Amino acid sequence: MITRSEEELKKIFSKNLNYYMSLQDKNQKEVAKAIDVIPTTFSSWVRGVSLPRMGKIEKLADYFGIEKTCLIEERNHNSIEDKYSIEMANLLNRVKNDNDLQTLIKNYLSLSNSQKAFIQSVVANVIQNL
Repeated sequence: MITRSEEELKKIFSKNLNYYMSLQDKNQKEVAKAIDVIPTTFSSWVRGVSLPRMGKIEKLADYFGIEKTCLIEERNHNSIEDKYSIEMANLLNRVKNDNDLQTLIKNYLSLSNSQKAFIQSVVANVIQNL
Protein backbone atom coordinates (compact mmCIF):
# COMPACT_ATOMS: atom_id res chain seq x y z
CA MET A 1 0.00 0.00 0.00
CA ILE A 2 1.29 3.45 -0.95
CA THR A 3 1.15 6.03 1.80
CA ARG A 4 0.75 9.57 0.52
CA SER A 5 1.49 12.82 2.29
CA GLU A 6 -1.32 15.23 2.98
CA GLU A 7 0.10 17.58 0.33
CA GLU A 8 -0.05 14.80 -2.27
CA LEU A 9 -3.63 14.00 -1.28
CA LYS A 10 -4.62 17.65 -1.63
CA LYS A 11 -3.04 17.78 -5.07
CA ILE A 12 -4.80 14.58 -6.21
CA PHE A 13 -8.15 15.72 -4.83
CA SER A 14 -7.80 19.16 -6.43
CA LYS A 15 -6.91 17.65 -9.81
CA ASN A 16 -9.88 15.28 -9.69
CA LEU A 17 -12.32 17.93 -8.50
CA ASN A 18 -11.25 20.31 -11.25
CA TYR A 19 -11.54 17.53 -13.81
CA TYR A 20 -15.14 16.65 -12.89
CA MET A 21 -16.17 20.29 -12.70
CA SER A 22 -14.73 20.88 -16.16
CA LEU A 23 -16.21 17.69 -17.57
CA GLN A 24 -19.69 18.60 -16.39
CA ASP A 25 -19.26 22.31 -17.15
CA LYS A 26 -19.78 23.41 -13.54
CA ASN A 27 -18.26 26.39 -11.79
CA GLN A 28 -17.11 26.65 -8.19
CA LYS A 29 -20.01 28.79 -7.07
CA GLU A 30 -22.74 26.45 -8.30
CA VAL A 31 -21.08 23.31 -6.92
CA ALA A 32 -20.41 24.96 -3.57
CA LYS A 33 -24.05 26.03 -3.34
CA ALA A 34 -25.31 22.58 -4.35
CA ILE A 35 -23.36 20.84 -1.59
CA ASP A 36 -23.92 23.61 0.97
CA VAL A 37 -20.34 24.87 1.37
CA ILE A 38 -19.20 28.47 1.49
CA PRO A 39 -17.39 29.49 -1.72
CA THR A 40 -14.08 30.30 0.00
CA THR A 41 -13.92 26.81 1.51
CA PHE A 42 -14.74 25.25 -1.84
CA SER A 43 -12.08 27.40 -3.51
CA SER A 44 -9.47 26.08 -1.08
CA TRP A 45 -10.33 22.52 -2.20
CA VAL A 46 -10.12 23.48 -5.88
CA ARG A 47 -6.70 25.08 -5.35
CA GLY A 48 -5.39 22.13 -3.32
CA VAL A 49 -4.98 24.19 -0.16
CA SER A 50 -7.18 21.97 1.99
CA LEU A 51 -9.17 18.74 1.89
CA PRO A 52 -12.86 18.36 2.69
CA ARG A 53 -14.14 15.94 5.30
CA MET A 54 -15.48 12.61 4.07
CA GLY A 55 -19.11 13.79 4.35
CA LYS A 56 -18.45 16.58 1.87
CA ILE A 57 -16.52 14.22 -0.41
CA GLU A 58 -19.59 11.99 -0.41
CA LYS A 59 -21.82 14.96 -1.28
CA LEU A 60 -19.48 15.89 -4.12
CA ALA A 61 -19.46 12.32 -5.43
CA ASP A 62 -23.27 12.23 -5.33
CA TYR A 63 -23.45 15.61 -7.06
CA PHE A 64 -21.20 14.47 -9.90
CA GLY A 65 -22.70 10.97 -10.00
CA ILE A 66 -19.37 9.28 -9.33
CA GLU A 67 -17.77 7.10 -6.67
CA LYS A 68 -15.88 8.79 -3.82
CA THR A 69 -12.71 7.05 -4.98
CA CYS A 70 -12.91 9.07 -8.22
CA LEU A 71 -12.17 12.16 -6.12
CA ILE A 72 -9.62 10.86 -3.65
CA GLU A 73 -7.52 8.41 -5.67
CA GLU A 74 -5.07 9.18 -8.42
CA ARG A 75 -6.95 8.65 -11.70
CA ASN A 76 -6.26 8.26 -15.38
CA HIS A 77 -8.96 10.60 -16.66
CA ASN A 78 -8.54 9.37 -20.20
CA SER A 79 -9.72 5.84 -19.44
CA ILE A 80 -12.78 4.49 -21.23
CA GLU A 81 -14.24 3.38 -17.90
CA ASP A 82 -13.99 6.93 -16.52
CA LYS A 83 -15.64 8.46 -19.59
CA TYR A 84 -18.41 5.84 -19.48
CA SER A 85 -19.13 6.48 -15.80
CA ILE A 86 -19.35 10.24 -16.44
CA GLU A 87 -21.65 9.71 -19.40
CA MET A 88 -23.90 7.52 -17.25
CA ALA A 89 -23.82 10.05 -14.41
CA ASN A 90 -24.87 12.81 -16.79
CA LEU A 91 -27.75 10.68 -18.05
CA LEU A 92 -28.86 9.87 -14.51
CA ASN A 93 -28.78 13.55 -13.56
CA ARG A 94 -30.89 14.41 -16.61
CA VAL A 95 -33.43 11.71 -15.75
CA LYS A 96 -33.49 12.75 -12.10
CA ASN A 97 -34.39 16.32 -13.06
CA ASP A 98 -36.88 15.63 -15.87
CA ASN A 99 -40.31 14.18 -14.99
CA ASP A 100 -41.26 13.76 -18.66
CA LEU A 101 -38.11 11.74 -19.28
CA GLN A 102 -38.84 9.58 -16.22
CA THR A 103 -42.35 8.86 -17.54
CA LEU A 104 -41.01 8.08 -21.01
CA ILE A 105 -38.45 5.62 -19.62
CA LYS A 106 -40.99 3.91 -17.35
CA ASN A 107 -43.38 3.49 -20.27
CA TYR A 108 -40.60 2.20 -22.52
CA LEU A 109 -39.50 -0.35 -19.93
CA SER A 110 -43.04 -1.74 -19.72
CA LEU A 111 -43.07 -2.59 -23.46
CA SER A 112 -42.38 -6.01 -24.95
CA ASN A 113 -39.14 -6.56 -26.88
CA SER A 114 -40.94 -6.30 -30.23
CA GLN A 115 -42.63 -3.05 -29.15
CA LYS A 116 -39.25 -1.66 -28.03
CA ALA A 117 -37.71 -2.61 -31.39
CA PHE A 118 -40.55 -0.80 -33.18
CA ILE A 119 -40.11 2.33 -31.04
CA GLN A 120 -36.35 2.27 -31.63
CA SER A 121 -36.85 2.07 -35.40
CA VAL A 122 -39.37 4.93 -35.36
CA VAL A 123 -37.04 7.15 -33.31
CA ALA A 124 -34.05 6.28 -35.54
CA ASN A 125 -36.16 7.16 -38.61
CA VAL A 126 -37.28 10.48 -37.11
CA ILE A 127 -33.69 11.41 -36.19
CA GLN A 128 -32.44 10.45 -39.63
CA ASN A 129 -35.03 12.72 -41.27
CA LEU A 130 -34.38 15.78 -39.13
